[in-house]
Amino acid sequence: MTNDIPVGYLIYQAQRAIHQMINQSFQKAGLPLVIEQWPVLMEVFHANGLSHQQIAEKTRKDKTTLTRLIATMERNGMVECRVDPADKRRKLVFYTSKAALCRDSIEAVLRTMNQQVLNEINSHEEEVFRKVLGQIFENLNWKFELKQKQ
Repeated sequence: MTNDIPVGYLIYQAQRAIHQMINQSFQKAGLPLVIEQWPVLMEVFHANGLSHQQIAEKTRKDKTTLTRLIATMERNGMVECRVDPADKRRKLVFYTSKAALCRDSIEAVLRTMNQQVLNEINSHEEEVFRKVLGQIFENLNWKFELKQKQ
């Protein structure tokens, strides 16, 4: 079955399937967001008024991709960019009242998707899965922070 397929490819395909389902769920819920934008919005929810550079570092997104994501989020009314009063060359990103109103719905979609992904996977299997993923992250020296809802 999947025993001879490289693990990286399996993870990539799982990630693509999950992203597609989340994006479809966001769309069905009428949320003006795609999953690639969620880490950006999550960072802004955690610390409103971050610079593009700070968000890029926290999300590990390159500046070109990040600029495109933020521009789309701004057009959709989810964030607002303002000139930094301390440095006129920099823009700071703030979440809007629309984003704040959408936050619970976004998180509900993500919880539902998490339940769907883990359907028929018992708690022991989930624990082993998380441990293996943790080891993969460690092997790849991939560190990240998970922001909790404030």
